[in-house]
Amino acid sequence: MAIRDENEMIIESRPSALDIHELTLRESFDRAWRESHEVNKGPYIPPEPFEIPRVEIDFSMNEECELDLKLKLQRKYFKDLRDSQKAMNRVYEKLQSKLENEVDEMAILMELQTNTYDYYTRLDRDGWGYDHSEIGKVIADLPEGQRLIRTERAVRAPHKLTLIISDKSQAELEEMARKRLMKVRETEINLVKSTLANLIRDHQKIAKEYKQELAQIGSLIRPLTRLNREQEILKLSSLPPDLMTLLILQNNRDSHELAA
Repeated sequence: MAIRDENEMIIESRPSALDIHELTLRESFDRAWRESHEVNKGPYIPPEPFEIPRVEIDFSMNEECELDLKLKLQRKYFKDLRDSQKAMNRVYEKLQSKLENEVDEMAILMELQTNTYDYYTRLDRDGWGYDHSEIGKVIADLPEGQRLIRTERAVRAPHKLTLIISDKSQAELEEMARKRLMKVRETEINLVKSTLANLIRDHQKIAKEYKQELAQIGSLIRPLTRLNREQEILKLSSLPPDLMTLLILQNNRDSHELAA
């Protein structure tokens, strides 16, 4: 009976097949972990001193971005501003020409010559005119105060004549023509001034839009610069990735040695 109890104690003290299998698996896992982490059984060698490299903060990217946005903005508004400037110059030169061109004697004579209906009375019998033999009688029968200015060909009968008459003197006719030309000149000058004022207003509107967008670019870039500086400061306050990896490997090595 004692021999039997002794044999049972020996059998119970031996590891079972399941325990042997679990131990084999654990050894396999440990071996795989050591191989994957390149952990050797040799003596511990401390890592070499790690020098943190100097970090140079470069903010030139924001300056390049700001310059690129400004160049795009200039391309957007350059053609409109250039065309507006040219239009203003043309109208301004036209205005200067109008102001310099005074009403002279030649302009008055041309006005009397080309606009006869506005200054003279025509005797032409509804466009058929008078024979040359009738001209003397017609002139003699002119109302008092009327005088002959000149004769022209009749509209419907070119071989006959039309009489151009007036009850005003030449000086009075020239004064009428001068006043009319001055009125026309003033109207044209006012029209050109109005056109120039509209062009100036449009030009100022375009320039204002350009300045507003330019200010928006400046207000957008400055916060980005501050944000980038804050990010760089955060990077400086944290450990570099290489140093962090080295610390992780060191912690894994220490844990393995403690487990062993």
